[in-house]
Amino acid sequence: MILTNYMSSKFNIYYSMIDKDLIEKFYLMLHPKPAYIIGSGIYNSETNPMASSWVTPVSEEPPHIVIAIDKESYTNELIKKYGVYSVNILSEEYIDKIFYVGSRSNRKLVKYRL
Repeated sequence: MILTNYMSSKFNIYYSMIDKDLIEKFYLMLHPKPAYIIGSGIYNSETNPMASSWVTPVSEEPPHIVIAIDKESYTNELIKKYGVYSVNILSEEYIDKIFYVGSRSNRKLVKYRL
């Protein structure tokens, strides 16, 4: 506990000495850029699109990807229930819809009727 507090205070000292614009640029370089839509559920039943940047390839042969989904999310619930999902890559013309989907979280919201 003492070591953790010491390290934390050291970090805060260093952090306060760094230019805030530089920190923001560094963060943006590390943050994933592409936005994907993870579709879950069954058509004409329960469905949910989720915006995600946490998609990464892990193997080419066989092709595999990994996606990060919160275990408490509706998307995760539907994937477990139906055992299927889709990973969709949309062009820039859909940026408003991607933002809409990514900024709302509600099991009752019908996000596919955009």
